[in-house]
Formats: sequence, C-alpha cells, structure tokens
Amino acid sequence: MLPLMPWPRELTCLGGHLPGATVPALPGTRSALSAWPGLPGLRLLLDRPDDGAPPPPAMDEGYRLAVRPDGIVLQAATVFGALRGLQTLAQLLGASTDLPCVEIEDAPRFPWRGLLIDSARRHLPLPVLKRQLDGMAAAKLNVLHWHLTDDQGWRLASDRYPQLQAKASGGAFYTLDEARELVAYAGERGIRVVPELDVPGHATALGAAYPELMSAPGPAAPERGFGVFKPCLDPRKPEVAEFLEHLVGEWAQAFPDPYFHIGGDEVEPSHWLALGLEPARAQADFNQAMAALLARHGKRMVGWDEIAGPDLPKHVLVQSWRGPDSLADAARAGYEVLLSAGFYLDQPQTSAFHWRRPVLPPVAMLPIREMQQHWRLDVHLRVQCLRAELGLAQAADGTWQGWIAFDGQARQLLADVHWRGAEMPELHFALDTWMGETAARLRLDGGELQGIVRIANVRYPAVGEAINAEQLARPRLPATLAAPAAQRVLGGEAALWSELVDEHCIDLRLWPRGFAVAERFWSDPVPADEADFYQRLDATSDWAARSIGLAHHAQHEQALLRLAGASNLAALKIFCEVLEPGGYYARQHEKKAAGRYHLDEPLDRLADGLPAENRAMQRLAAVPLDAAGLAQWRAQLLCWQAELPAVQTLLPTQPRLAALRPLAPHWQGLCVLGVELLLVIEQGRVLPYARRAAAQAQIDAAAAMVDEVVLALVAPLERLLDACR
Repeated sequence: MLPLMPWPRELTCLGGHLPGATVPALPGTRSALSAWPGLPGLRLLLDRPDDGAPPPPAMDEGYRLAVRPDGIVLQAATVFGALRGLQTLAQLLGASTDLPCVEIEDAPRFPWRGLLIDSARRHLPLPVLKRQLDGMAAAKLNVLHWHLTDDQGWRLASDRYPQLQAKASGGAFYTLDEARELVAYAGERGIRVVPELDVPGHATALGAAYPELMSAPGPAAPERGFGVFKPCLDPRKPEVAEFLEHLVGEWAQAFPDPYFHIGGDEVEPSHWLALGLEPARAQADFNQAMAALLARHGKRMVGWDEIAGPDLPKHVLVQSWRGPDSLADAARAGYEVLLSAGFYLDQPQTSAFHWRRPVLPPVAMLPIREMQQHWRLDVHLRVQCLRAELGLAQAADGTWQGWIAFDGQARQLLADVHWRGAEMPELHFALDTWMGETAARLRLDGGELQGIVRIANVRYPAVGEAINAEQLARPRLPATLAAPAAQRVLGGEAALWSELVDEHCIDLRLWPRGFAVAERFWSDPVPADEADFYQRLDATSDWAARSIGLAHHAQHEQALLRLAGASNLAALKIFCEVLEPGGYYARQHEKKAAGRYHLDEPLDRLADGLPAENRAMQRLAAVPLDAAGLAQWRAQLLCWQAELPAVQTLLPTQPRLAALRPLAPHWQGLCVLGVELLLVIEQGRVLPYARRAAAQAQIDAAAAMVDEVVLALVAPLERLLDACR
C-alpha cells in the first residue's frame, strides 16, 4: 500500500510509473499557489480562483489527482482542495523518484478536523506554533483551537485591559499583532484558528489581573499548580458583562473565524454557593448571556460539554471531552457536536489506539443473553479508585462474552473474554476505553477477583466481588447515533494540553500520532489493517521530519543529549530501546502524589524525551514465533544482555538518570526469562503451572513504573509466556 496518510477516499492504481520525477518545491500556501508557474508535466485545474478570504467552516477540500506516464493533473474546485491535493502529491514524491501511476478522488469525511494547542499553561513561542501548523497542513487538519487563557496564565495582550498581560502572563504573552500573524499563517495553509477564552471558571490568572470581577476575593497571582481551582467570575456583576463585551470585541478583530470557544468546563462551585447561587442555574444563565454576546459580534459559541443543558441555544456547538455518551446526548438534543475524548495527544498512547477510536459512536450490541455472573470491580489508580461493574455469560460453544460499565458510564462490550487455567482460574478481557487500551488479568481466589487492570501501558491493582443483578447500578445503554443526530457530528479535535508539554517536547508528543488522528477525521472508510497502518505511519513520520521540518526525531535526540551528553549517548539510546513513558494519566498521578504537579517541576526527565510509543518493541512483539522469529528474538535478548553493563555504568553517573537504576535488574531478568521461554517454545513444551506463575510474578514486578517510565519489554515477554501454556 502506498505511504499516504490520511488515506484517500478512492485510489486506483493504474500500473506503471512516471519515471524520473524529482521532489519539486510544491507550493504549500495560497499565495505561493497563486503565483506558481507550475512544473513541466503538471497541470493544475482550479474551478474558482482564490478570493483571499479567510478559510470558511464549509470550505470545499475535495480534489482529484491523476498521475500517468505522460504527466500529472490536479483538479480542485477551490484553493483549499488544491492545497490538500498537493500534500498528497508531496507524500507520493517523497516516497520514490518514480511516481506510481494512480487516480485519486478525495474529500474529507468531516468538515471540522482540529487540533487544540494549550498555550495558556505553558507559553509556546510563535515559531513553534507555526511549525505545528505546517504539520497540520501536511496531515490535512483544518482547525487550530488555540487555548489562550487558564488558571496558570493569560496569553493574549489587551489594549483595553493591560493588567492582563502585566499581572496574569508572567511576561509571556502574544500581542494582538502576533495573533493576527499566526491567523494569517494558518489561513495561508487552509487552516482556521478558533480562540478559546475559558470562562467562567479556570479564571485564576484573570482574577490576579482584575480581582473585582471574581466571585470571591483574590487571587493574588496566577496558579502554579495544575488541577481544578475555585476562582471564577461573578456572573451577577455588570462589570463582568462589560469586561467580556469589550474583550470579545478585541478578540473578534484578531480572529476572523465565525466560531469562538468559551471553555465553560470544570467550574468549581464553592464560591458561587457562598454567594447563594445555584451553580447549574448560574452557569446556564451565563452560557445564554455569552451566546448572545458573541452573536452581537458575529460569532457562534463553542464550549465544552459541561455547557449543555435544556436552556442552551441550539446554535451553540458542543465539544465533548468526557466521551461518546455526552457527545450522543448533545447530538440527540439537537446540537452540533465535536469529539475530543480518545484523541488527547498529551497522554502517551499508541497511535493505533487513537486511530481505532470512532468519532461516531459505534452501533455495538450488548450480549442478548442474560448474564450469568456479575462483579463489582475496584481499580486502584495512584490517586483515585475507579469503580466498574462487569456482566459475563458463557455461550453454548464454551466462549464467553460480557460488558463493563465504568463509574456510571455506558456499558461497553468486552473483547477477548475468557477464563484461563484449571489450577487457579483467571479472567482475561480487553477493550478500548476513553483511558486507552485496557486489559484485565484477574485471578479467582476464595470467591473474589484479584489481579491487575492495565490502562495503556501501566498496571494497577484491582479487586472484585460477586454481586447479583439487583445490586447493579441503573444501566446506561451504549451511546449510538442514528440520522439525523449523526449528521450533527461535525468532526473532532485532537488535544494537546500543556501540563507536561513545552517547546522542547511538543513535536515529540504531537507527531507522528497527529497523522493517525487526522486519518480518523479525514478518511471514509478508514483502512482496517493495523500492520499496514503502522507501515504508512512510519513512512509518513520520516517524510514529515525530512520534508516538512517537524522536530519529533530531533527533540528526542536533543533530550538524550541533555540527559547523558555526547559521550554517553550510545548507552542511553540502548536503554531507550526497552522503555516507554507511563501512559494515560499515570505520570500526572505520580507527580500529584509526590507534590510535583506544578509549573515549577522541570520537564527534564527521560520520560519527557521519549516518544509516546516504542515502535521497535512493537515490531519485536509482532515477530512470528516460528524458527526464524525465535532466532530473531534470541539474538535481540542476548544483544541486550551484552549491552546492559554499559547502561548500568551510565545511570548512577547522571543526576537525571539515577532514579531509573531499579529498572536495570528487571531488564536483565526479563532477558534471561525470555531466553528460557524461547527454549520452551522451540521444544514444544508446556511450562508447568508453578513456573508459569513465578514467571508472571517476575513480569508483574518488572512492569512497575519507575520515574515515570515503564519497561516496554514487559508486553512482548508476556506474549512469550502465553505461548508456553
């Protein structure tokens, strides 16, 4: 399959090649396209000339591309379609000097394909943001959702309210002219910019500048910590309405897009309750007032899903961060909606997880038969307990099926459900949740379930008790959408919150996973082959670094140099071959528990310099367990054993690496265990239960997160152990 991402709607391979093609300087902007003289053998047919207006929400992005032995023809109705087609051509040209002869007819599935970048918690320099816009254009994303205000900082200067930049920014802010510059840069690439002014909560920084607007005295300074805080606007005060009226007027001059995001999420109600306000009513009234205010400025309101309610005007766009349930609720209530849940790129997850996440809630039928078992399960995360209910049933053919419901969310169908082992029965199941790839291994012991639940790549202790059907919480059925509600889903946005992201690691978090999300938003249908997906993603990742200038490879290399120096770089790279950063919110939970979840915590650990997923380890895990594959496995394990002493020598000598020393003996032990398991597989033996249990205990011990990283070798070793049953 050709290394294209997002995958086009229709692609026909004609056979043959256009020989001798070189990588030309294709135009990547509207002005360059308008002045482009073209290339020999390339015809560009544009139905409508570019009028220079800002990209509209309903821009026509369709195109047709034909590569034949006698040349290339690109046809589009608008300049935006032409730009998307040129990105496809650039990917083809970047893959080979001989272009394959193809016909492509392409258009996006969803009109809103966005990326949220949080510049509020940590200021990001303008050149860094422009580089991400270059990446967005390459991935055919078309909306930059720019989060500019939060508890930790106010990042857009105001002419009318200068205390915002003086007292609420820490000296790091964008001028209105710089905002216009970024909007123009985005518009040249067919990308809209939607600003977010987060109100009425997340307002600590605003309160530091203008405390008279708040519901309670203070605060004296922007917040340094991360979380949900009490300061919020007082919606009763006329000066709040006046402030917002003038401020929106300023922002409207800098941001021409017809949409305007007000945040509206996570309003901590303490201060409103102290004023005698009923929080739900106060926020509903505030939302209505904001929608009317924005309409006066020619803007349509967008907000996070907490703003939804019976009194919210129907023209408001609702963005769901809490999952498909809230998305479906809002769409069925008549609102146009966006989905962000499952696309948080600040969380380490596999690219495949994001790629598999549906924007439209799937039509997933729960088991029809009556459940034979019900369990209540408690999963102990670092700073909280996550509760779930399970329903299980065995079919006549001996297979198991079931569902799980987390903390009042809708029931989800389990995948790969089975009980294993006669000596000590174990329940295994897996599924994708909003938290990431989720899997359980629970041993039945004395009528209770005990074991682990893995969320992304981190394992958490879990215990379960049997309950009867009458003890179950009231079921919430899976979120599904039929027309016309499904037509109200405009698309989705990836999100990059900046608690653990700064200018030195932003590309490493966004790319190449941003291409995986972009394909989910663009392609219809999305190709189903995961191995092919990763082949295309790897090729796209290298192309984007080489041709677009994305810095994900460079930021990884620079982080390792800062941690170990040039003389120790080789040893640290070997260590990184078996590591991944802790997934989902594991790193945030660890920092919070240790009192390190704040702006003063430097992002200089090895976890900050690692890619979100370990592709080399994924490739090793996919190696077939045949003779050739077992030989490849053995060679790799013996190589690591030989290289381990250099890593053990390095770690104690570097202050930012010393905390990782406990991982080295676990790594060594897994290599030894792996060689043993390979021999068992080669000989066709079954590992005795006692030895298998001891090996599993060793793997579980090695799986523990240390200094915010985990041994990625754990998962492939578990696969070898499973093959020894």
